Amino acid sequence: MTQADGHDAWSELLLEFTRGELDRARSEDLEAHLRSCADCRAELTALRALLEAPGAKMTEAERTELHSALQAGQHAGNVVPLVPRPSPERSFMRRLAPALGAAALLIIGGVAVLQGGLLGGSDGSSGGAVGGSGGAALENQQSDALGARDLGGRPVWLGDLGRTSLDKVADLARSRSSVESVRKAYRSAPTADEKLRKGLALTDVLAPQAPAALRDSIRSCVDEVSAQFEGARMLPAVGAQGRLEGSKVLFVGFVTSSSGRRPNQLAVWAFEPRTCAPLGYQASDLAGSP
Repeated sequence: MTQADGHDAWSELLLEFTRGELDRARSEDLEAHLRSCADCRAELTALRALLEAPGAKMTEAERTELHSALQAGQHAGNVVPLVPRPSPERSFMRRLAPALGAAALLIIGGVAVLQGGLLGGSDGSSGGAVGGSGGAALENQQSDALGARDLGGRPVWLGDLGRTSLDKVADLARSRSSVESVRKAYRSAPTADEKLRKGLALTDVLAPQAPAALRDSIRSCVDEVSAQFEGARMLPAVGAQGRLEGSKVLFVGFVTSSSGRRPNQLAVWAFEPRTCAPLGYQASDLAGSP
């Protein structure tokens, strides 16, 4: 590789570089690139933080507490502005509660309360790509729920992709309208607080589409990556399961930006589903402007 190569090519090497898996020549080339690329340096810093301090998943008690608060807020009709998110800590509730406060927890991810209603499938619901009349109905439900809360965006579960690669997942994700709809939702949010609120809500639209065994993993993995990459700038657009180099993985594709600019990238992550340990990462530019 040379310094003339595009940003995406360098970005794809960051995970291997962090793990010490690059050969000496490529490591030296990447180090030279990092000295002149603020975007890659920021990605590297966040990636190292994610690898060094994986977040703990929510316990059942924490999830019950959060859902009870959401339901109470739905009945009370409370609307409280969000405040900036604090630095991430290992516990999900420790990470959210100090920043948002008990009242704000009543409204975060407003669609979450719909898990047992409009968007919630039974625990026996099957995975697979959304399609046919059932997929259309689900997409309409998502659109209606989001529209009622002025959230915008329709993240989509792509199903079980079998043996695949990050490149293939990224190509498939870019072909779906969900990426563009989430991209527009990102642009429509005037503040970081609003982007954070949308990111949390979009996660709770994506998760119920997945098999029951993966729903908590989706929420935990999205939350951890969003926290490390300044969550207000990471909006989940697609999810999938599959096999990467023989391992079962959970894929999540985020619409994001370089250093706070317009939403110009699709970042696809591969996670170990139970622990949310990152197994692969690829960021690629999105063409055009939303």
